Amino acid sequence: MPEDAVVALDAAALVAGDVPAEPIERAAARLRDGEPTVVASATDRNAVDRALAAGRERGLSDAAVRERVSAELARSAGRVIERAPPSGLFVTGGDVAVAVVEALDGTAIALTGEAVEAGIPVGRVVDGDVAGTPVVTKAGGFGSQMAVVTCLKALSSTYDH
Repeated sequence: MPEDAVVALDAAALVAGDVPAEPIERAAARLRDGEPTVVASATDRNAVDRALAAGRERGLSDAAVRERVSAELARSAGRVIERAPPSGLFVTGGDVAVAVVEALDGTAIALTGEAVEAGIPVGRVVDGDVAGTPVVTKAGGFGSQMAVVTCLKALSSTYDH
């Protein structure tokens, strides 16, 4: 996966609800060009620490920070998708998956019975703004070291619609 495929959102900015337009536009431009795009809030452990620190400065518990980051990450993904609908979605973390589907006015993911690898199911968004879009969900701490790349490859080839 090319290095520029990852569009990092500042996790501390997510805590503040202040995501600049530039990374959203960059991610949307990549999608419009047919390029794989990963919108991420934690590209390293320091990002998580910065987000937790930003939350503590605002008097938030660590759990509240994680909830806020999930919600803002989902809202940001929704902003990207409004500008350039994807051919598939890859979402890590259960809370983030729920938040992303809800941000896209969806209510559920229907599993297809297929899996990218053990424990990483393939489904389709049931309804909402991206109804029918293939989706792969992966628990945050689950899967092989290459799981993210494997999931993106699966979406770009096997599960295109």
